[in-house]
Amino acid sequence: METTLKFYRGTNTIGGTTFSIEYKDERFIADFGTTMTSPLYDDLFDVRVDRIEDMITLGKAPDIPNFYDNNHQKTVVGISHMHLDHNGCIEHIPSDIPIWTSNGSKTLYHHLTVIEDGQPGVTSDRLTECEVNQSYCIDQYIHITFIPVNHDVLGSCAIRIDTPDTSIMYSGDIKFEARDKDTLQWVKESYNVDYLIIETTSYSFDEENKAERIDVDFDEILMTHQNFILNLYHRNIDNIIQWIDKARQLNYELIVDEKIAYLIEQYYKYDLSHVSYYDSVKPAQTVNIQSIRKITFDEALGKQNVIIQHDYRNMLLLNKKSLSHYKYLHNNGMPLGDFDPSFKVLKEWLLKLDIEFISFHQRGHASIEELNRVVELIQPGVLIPQHGFHPERLQYKHRILPIPYEEYVL
Repeated sequence: METTLKFYRGTNTIGGTTFSIEYKDERFIADFGTTMTSPLYDDLFDVRVDRIEDMITLGKAPDIPNFYDNNHQKTVVGISHMHLDHNGCIEHIPSDIPIWTSNGSKTLYHHLTVIEDGQPGVTSDRLTECEVNQSYCIDQYIHITFIPVNHDVLGSCAIRIDTPDTSIMYSGDIKFEARDKDTLQWVKESYNVDYLIIETTSYSFDEENKAERIDVDFDEILMTHQNFILNLYHRNIDNIIQWIDKARQLNYELIVDEKIAYLIEQYYKYDLSHVSYYDSVKPAQTVNIQSIRKITFDEALGKQNVIIQHDYRNMLLLNKKSLSHYKYLHNNGMPLGDFDPSFKVLKEWLLKLDIEFISFHQRGHASIEELNRVVELIQPGVLIPQHGFHPERLQYKHRILPIPYEEYVL
């Protein structure tokens, strides 16, 4: 047996998963994202971003031997999806190492760079687009296949890694509700795989967040009030589209910033007569909106029956405005929750502005029950749970709880 597995981080935390599969002189590294703030990092530091040793010490890049120098073996990095905890460090990947991702993820990343939300210095041309469900070989031995799954960002994939010895399936991040057809198909295709590396986000908390649905829980709220400020996650294109449709159905005008307007034009090809946009505090300079009319933020606030999408970074647009007749809908936008210090700042602003806060969390990850169902259906030879505060809670008869930098012979 020559296939080895090694994790570098992301084993006992949410996000930041980075691991390698090696066979002879070939190596595949899966995901290259940010982790929660390192205890050694402080925003006050003057960081030498061109010194990879600094970035590793500060937790801004994974510590991978024989990777950042010129002596690395035949290596490819694969990105499962375009969330920062999976792609947020790709600017540190040496320029001669290919970065593979699905075609949907590359397209989304291109649009993110247009709204100035890509990684520093990394254009979409840096990414190699892979057709889903098609096998790609690093050289002779390691074969990679991107398989679509449902998550809350377009282009999300699981990654199958085949070597002459064994087969490994990496889930990436997944949802597994009844409507999640891609994940169901992936589960079927993964049956009896030798090793299943799976996320365990929902096991991280003592009580799971209940997943409300926009078309159930919010109809009553939207029909009993007139004016809303909406904080959503701009990378969740499906959710943006849901809000476009919901606003039309209930006779609201939807007003978004120029970045969301650009994304809408790329992904939504139907009637937008009820949608307008305004400029952010720092507008994206390369955005060119063609089909959505522009208004000022003050004009937006003066409307009735309106939903105004508002990014946390634009908080000062709300300063000294009369907003007590608005409700603030927090729909998976940033900051995410109490674990983020910025969440306290958000709450202080809403108190100052006299706006009622309503939290509406939609799950992007499989629930505890769904995770167990996935494992039950796949029946892997060995389960490798990670990407969560308590991966050990996901039980299975044959299991590896990975330890960073420990080498496992598969």
